[in-house]
Amino acid sequence: VSSRYMAPLARELAPFHRVFALDLPGFGRSDKPARALGLVELAEAVASWMRTTGLRAATIVGNSYGCQLAVELAARRPRMVERLVLIGPTTDPAYRTRRQQIARLLVDATREPVSLLGIAITDYLHCGPRRILRTLGDALAQRLEERLAAVLAPALVVRGLRDPLVSGAWVFHVTRGQLEESR
Repeated sequence: VSSRYMAPLARELAPFHRVFALDLPGFGRSDKPARALGLVELAEAVASWMRTTGLRAATIVGNSYGCQLAVELAARRPRMVERLVLIGPTTDPAYRTRRQQIARLLVDATREPVSLLGIAITDYLHCGPRRILRTLGDALAQRLEERLAAVLAPALVVRGLRDPLVSGAWVFHVTRGQLEESR
């Protein structure tokens, strides 16, 4: 989805930190590449944006698929990522099929605040089904648990108590993987 989804969090953090909320290529108000970019390409787009703006290193906050992107960026460009905040990291290996993810996303939609649900629906429609399905396929193919081994930055991993997409066991596994790799 677009950066608008993260706007409430950005507003809360802005009095204490410099905050940027990006629309990745193909999402939100960004340019639409001819094809949906993969996770590595999106991570490199963020790295390029950071270099262009003179941002040498930052705390990277990712939500859902954004967690996978944040981990990929931290693995590829460790000096650019001081810390990670992973909110609802996808995709739980216990539910790593398109059907399971879509079903859980529909359940999640019933639990979203109306203001954020409207943004998400608008953004999904704006992206189009081809880009959404390509991104979902990319999310399912990347094994976050394996990429954590390449991450040097400390991470805070959180999930909503009733999050149907991200189980408590999965968050524990992600956190444990991060802790074990930092030793």
